[in-house]
Amino acid sequence: MIRKAIMPLLLFSIIVLGPIVSMADDLDTVISADQISINPDNTLQAIGNVFVKQGNVSIRAEAMTVNEEKNQIEFQDIIEFSDGNSLKLTGKNAVLTDDLSSGIITASQVLIDDTIRIRAGEIELKNSTLYRAESIDRITSCKNAK
Repeated sequence: MIRKAIMPLLLFSIIVLGPIVSMADDLDTVISADQISINPDNTLQAIGNVFVKQGNVSIRAEAMTVNEEKNQIEFQDIIEFSDGNSLKLTGKNAVLTDDLSSGIITASQVLIDDTIRIRAGEIELKNSTLYRAESIDRITSCKNAK
């Protein structure tokens, strides 16, 4: 009963107040998008100009779905992913853990320390580190990266 009363209030807050600020693993998380909704299965969906910032990690994408039950976040058409340190990337799709530190990103272009660019069919992040790259099609130095 309480849950049914809270859901409309939560949805109203999300839509009217714009960017969402919440706590996740003791890190502030900010989510903004053109449209944000909560689906009947309690997943949060954001569409259009999606921006997520959690700690040092920031992601810009066209769409995002948060599934708390699975502890994962799916992104579509990643425009920019930055770990706030040395890793920047773009990609087609991603399935990441809810703390954004691990997961798989497809059709990726990765820039490491502004010196090495890797174009791969799939990369895997583990603990915020590039762990694996598959179907590498090109590796270039920064001098040739553009």
